[in-house]
Amino acid sequence: MNRLEFFRNKMAAFAGSANPQEALDRGYYVQQPRGAIADTLADRLALRPNSVHLLVGTVGSGKTTQLLVARDRLNEIEDIHAVYVDVSLYAPFAEMKPGTLLAIVGLALAQLFKDENNRETQKNIRLINNLVYGYIEYRPIPQDSTSDTNTYPLGIPRPDPLRPAVKTEPIEHEGILNPKSDNNQKYNQLVQAINMLYETAKKDYIQIVLLLDSLDRLSNPETFSKLVTTDMQTISRIGIGSVLASPLGIVYSSYRDRFESITHYQPCFNTVNNGESIAFFIQILKTRSSDDFIEKSAIFSLIYYSGGVLRDLINLTQSAIEEVYITGEETLQEHHVQTVADSFGQTQLLGVTDEEMKILKQVAETGQFLLRTEKDVRLLVSCRILEYWKPKKRYAVHPTLEPLIHQVKVEN
Repeated sequence: MNRLEFFRNKMAAFAGSANPQEALDRGYYVQQPRGAIADTLADRLALRPNSVHLLVGTVGSGKTTQLLVARDRLNEIEDIHAVYVDVSLYAPFAEMKPGTLLAIVGLALAQLFKDENNRETQKNIRLINNLVYGYIEYRPIPQDSTSDTNTYPLGIPRPDPLRPAVKTEPIEHEGILNPKSDNNQKYNQLVQAINMLYETAKKDYIQIVLLLDSLDRLSNPETFSKLVTTDMQTISRIGIGSVLASPLGIVYSSYRDRFESITHYQPCFNTVNNGESIAFFIQILKTRSSDDFIEKSAIFSLIYYSGGVLRDLINLTQSAIEEVYITGEETLQEHHVQTVADSFGQTQLLGVTDEEMKILKQVAETGQFLLRTEKDVRLLVSCRILEYWKPKKRYAVHPTLEPLIHQVKVEN
C-alpha cells in the first residue's frame, strides 16, 4: 500500500459527514459506558410498542447512531418491525405543520408495503400518495342536456367517432406536503388510510415502530410541540410506536413539562477526570485506527479538544490526518492536533456577538451558566457551551474555543 492509499483509508475511517449506517456496517460502533440510550429506547418500546419517545441531545452527540442501533435491537424481537426514517428527505423544516409528520409516516408505510399484491393495500397506498402529494382530477365540462339525448348519466355524451371527445377541465387537489394546503380537510382521510394500511400490515408485522430522524433541526419549539401532540399521538392511537430525534431547545422551552416523561437525553461525554468516558473515546479511535498511527499524547489531545462531543472527535481526527499528510510526516502527533484545534476554534468563534462573548467568558471563568434567553440556548445548541450530566451536571466552554475568547475584548 503506497502512502496516498494509506492516508485515503485513514481519512475514510474518520469521515464525520458519512452516513452513520456505513460506520455501523464497517464495525465502527462502540458501546457506550453504562449502557446506551439505544438499549433504553428498545427496552421501553419492547414493553409498549405503540409509545412515543423523544431523543434529545446536542448536534454531533450521536443521536442518529443511537436510532439505528435501537432499530436493529427492536428488529431482533419477533413481533416488532422497526423502520428508520429521515424526515428531512420529505419536507423542508420551515414548512412543517400539523399533518406533516402524519404524511411522512403514511409515505413510510406505503413504501414498506409497496410490493404487496393485496388489492386493498394498493388502494390505500394510492390514496395516501394522493393525499400527501396531491393529484389532478379531470372533470367533464357540463354541456347543454338538450343538445343530445343520447348521453350517459350526468350528461356525459356517449363515445362517437363522428363527434369530438367530451371536453374536460383539470382540477388540482393540493397535497398535505404542499405548504399552501389546508391539512384539516385531508387529515381525517389520511388517518383512515394509514389505519387501514396498518391493519393489513399486522398480518406480517404485529407491531411497527418508526424512528424519525433529523427533527432536531427544527428550531421552533412550538411547531415541534404541535407535531408531537397531534401527529405522533394520532399515530400512537393507531398502534404505531415512534422515537423522534428532537431539538435540544425543547428541553429548555415552556413545553418541557409536557414531554419530560418521554424524553431521553444524549449528553456530551464528560472526558475530564472520567475514566469511563476517556476509555470509551480511546476505543472509538482505536476501532477506526487499530495501528500505532496516532501517538498516545495525540489521542489524549484529541479527546480533550473534542469536549466529549462524538462528532467533534471524528472531525478533529480526520482534519489532523490531513495535516499529517500535508506536512509529509508519517504519524499523527500532538502538534497536528493543536493546529486543527486552533482552526476549529476560529470557526466556532465566527458569528458570536458581544453579548454572547460575555456569556462565554463568564462560563469559562466561573463554570456558572443560567439558561434564560434565546442567546443562552443558541450557545448551547451550537455546542459553543457544552452541558455534562455525569458524574454531576456542569457547563463548560468548548475546549477549542476557550483559548480564543480570552483574546477578544468586549465592552462591559
